Amino acid sequence: MIFYVPNTFTPNNDKMNEEFLPIISNAIDPTSYTLTIFNRWGVEVFATENLSQGWTGEDSPSATYYWVLEPRDGQQGESRAGYVTLVRE
Repeated sequence: MIFYVPNTFTPNNDKMNEEFLPIISNAIDPTSYTLTIFNRWGVEVFATENLSQGWTGEDSPSATYYWVLEPRDGQQGESRAGYVTLVRE
């Protein structure tokens, strides 16, 4: 199982690095995982059950956020977690 999860993104409408989107190998179904983003107080700010849908940071300020990537119920795989920094320029 291959994951690449960026640690920074810049949603500033320059068409580069506009959303936080974990990248997984083609062998993994993007709907087999849930991605949840939390702010520094532990409040959920985004969740998706389709990893081809990234987080745009809409309505969120520049800050560091905590993400959790977990297999959906009944799916096999590893859970992952980490931090991502949203930078507004």
